[in-house]
Amino acid sequence: MNQDEIPPYQLQQLIATVIEESWGSSDSRPIVTCAQALGSIDFCIIKRSSISLFTLKDKLFFQKDIPLPSGATLARRTGRHLCVADHDNYNMIDLDAGLLFPLLPLSQAPDSAPVKPSITVIGDNEFLILSWTGASSLGVFITGEGDPVRGTLEWTTHPVHVACDYPHVTSLLSDNTIQIHNAETQAIVQIIPAPATATGIPKALICCVGGFFVPSMQRKEKLRPVPIKLRRPSAKANTAAEKKEVAVVPQEEDIPDDLSAL
Repeated sequence: MNQDEIPPYQLQQLIATVIEESWGSSDSRPIVTCAQALGSIDFCIIKRSSISLFTLKDKLFFQKDIPLPSGATLARRTGRHLCVADHDNYNMIDLDAGLLFPLLPLSQAPDSAPVKPSITVIGDNEFLILSWTGASSLGVFITGEGDPVRGTLEWTTHPVHVACDYPHVTSLLSDNTIQIHNAETQAIVQIIPAPATATGIPKALICCVGGFFVPSMQRKEKLRPVPIKLRRPSAKANTAAEKKEVAVVPQEEDIPDDLSAL
C-alpha cells in the first residue's frame, strides 16, 4: 500500500500512536533531528488486538500488522523494539520478527490495586519499566532483548510520571515532590518540590532534551513561563477571568521582530 493517508479501517479500535524514540544515551538528540537525518519516520498504530506498522517518507507506506493478543494500555518504541504494557504485564515485541515475550508484571504484590504502567526510553535499545512490589516501586533498566542492565531505581511510592534527559531520570511523586536519579550510578541527585498548580499535584513531566532554540538572544528575559489551560473556558466565563487570561500573554511591543513568529 502506498498512499498519503491512513485508511479509516486502520484507525478502528485505535488506542495509541507510537513514534520511534531514537536518541542515543551518550548523544541525546531530539526525535525530529533523527527523523530528518534518516529521511523517514517509523511509527506504530496500537489497536485493541493488533499493531500496524507504517513508515512516513515522501508518502506513507504500510508495512504490516502484528497480532497483539493481550491488548495494550501503553507503548514506547526504540529501533525495532516496542515495549508494551497490557493490564497485567510488560511485554517486549521485536517488530522485525513479529515476536512477543513477557518481561515483568506491573505489580508483584498479591491482590494489589491496579498499578499505572510506566515505560521510558533511556537510549538506543534501552527502556526503563516500573514494577510495584507492595512496599516500593522498582525501576528496571532493560534492553530490547529483555536483558536487565545497570542496577535498579527504587521509590517508596509509585511515581505519577517518569521522564528521561540522559543521564538524569526525573520522576514526579504523589507527595508533590520531584526526584532526580542518575541512570549511570542509580543514585538520587536531587529532590525538589513540584511547582504549585491550581488543581493540586501536577499530572506529568515532559522531557525537553537540550533545552529549546530561539532565533535570537536579544531580550531573552522576555521568555517566561505562561500558564495555558488544557480546556476551553465555558461560555459563562466571567469577564474578570478572561482579562486574567489575556494578561499573561506578552504584549506585541515586548517581542522583537525576529521573535514575532514564536
